[in-house]
Amino acid sequence: MDASAKKGVWYTIKNSPRGGFIACQACYQDVILATPFHNFFGPLEATISENTISCHVAWPFIEARLLNTPTSNWDEIQRDIEYRLRKVPACPGDKLIKDTGRRWWKPKGTVMPLYICDCCYWDGIYPTVFSGEFDLVVQGRKQAWCCAMSGYQLSTVWQHAAEKKEFNSWLEAANAALSPMCHYEGSSGQIWNVFKDPALDGFGFCERCTDVFIRPLGFGNRLEKRRYAAEENIKCDLNPANEYQTTLLRELGEAAAWRDFGIVKRYLSQLAPHVYEPPSCPGELAVSRPRWWGCEGFKVCEECYIERVKPSPFAPYIKGFDLLGAPEELSCDLGTPDWRYIWQKRSERRDFDSFIEAITLKNKLDDVRLQRVEAMEEMREKSRRGLFPDEKRRLQGLLNVLQEEERDTTNMLAALTRV
Repeated sequence: MDASAKKGVWYTIKNSPRGGFIACQACYQDVILATPFHNFFGPLEATISENTISCHVAWPFIEARLLNTPTSNWDEIQRDIEYRLRKVPACPGDKLIKDTGRRWWKPKGTVMPLYICDCCYWDGIYPTVFSGEFDLVVQGRKQAWCCAMSGYQLSTVWQHAAEKKEFNSWLEAANAALSPMCHYEGSSGQIWNVFKDPALDGFGFCERCTDVFIRPLGFGNRLEKRRYAAEENIKCDLNPANEYQTTLLRELGEAAAWRDFGIVKRYLSQLAPHVYEPPSCPGELAVSRPRWWGCEGFKVCEECYIERVKPSPFAPYIKGFDLLGAPEELSCDLGTPDWRYIWQKRSERRDFDSFIEAITLKNKLDDVRLQRVEAMEEMREKSRRGLFPDEKRRLQGLLNVLQEEERDTTNMLAALTRV
């Protein structure tokens, strides 16, 4: 289909005034012999030159035109084949062009500025049941159009819609495609679509690309909404500037054809280590993020989960928090070198219980210190306005209790984390 062949038996149209049509032996047997017009074809006796092109029956229009011939005579078919071979220019792609000599097609009954070049109409639309859903339109001298079927913009969804005979699903995708494209640099403060499967965490899709490429293929039920923190910049994995976008769209189309989402999952799982970088660990700072992991008071960020928790023997105990797509402000318990070292040592000893006990003490110590600071601030503020003796004794007593509790907790934590 994609390259010239210089061997084997080839076929052409007998007594063609212009010549040039060529069919391989396989297409002659599978397609041409299945038509009532096979007598008009014969073997090509001439030596095939270095410039021979590939089999013309591999062109979708020509195969469809030969097979779909209930009311056509041979002259009509030959005229259409000649037109497709010699008068239909190649698709201009996504470039805006002004060419009044071209023929264009537009979906019937819609005002959308959606135009299909002659090449894509005959090879992509004519062979389907939707060939009658389009009208021929004329481009004005000042108008510049690009082909809506260029590349994978709408052609992947078209193939799925044609197979399922659902024209409206393609129109909905086309309508979504008219909205502004997502930015390659990414954007922040938005709601993104992510796969529910935790194995595919790290891939996100904007609303526009979701409506153009994922939902029309029948995979919308595998997505959920996720809101990221306002300061976090997210890039859409279906932006055309991504080098893997074309391959991802091809995998989506194949998965839709086979009704097998596992095709997409396998590809993304292989791709993830090469393209996805989780947000850096925030350390001891509390930050708002939509993804956290942990259990029993232990919490870690995405980076620490991937790099430290997932490879450890404790991974089965650590689960992702269900935040319903909303970010939560937390700090990472593995955000310091000391605690990462403790985690490593407890992992080597497979002593998860003592690690959780230590984390519980750590959280208690943080809470006691916070209470002590707040009590000191309260005493300082009230002293400026005049503090009654009873209130002073109450606050001082509270401070003494908190200081003692802080000291005892610090000692127990030191003993428990000695490695």
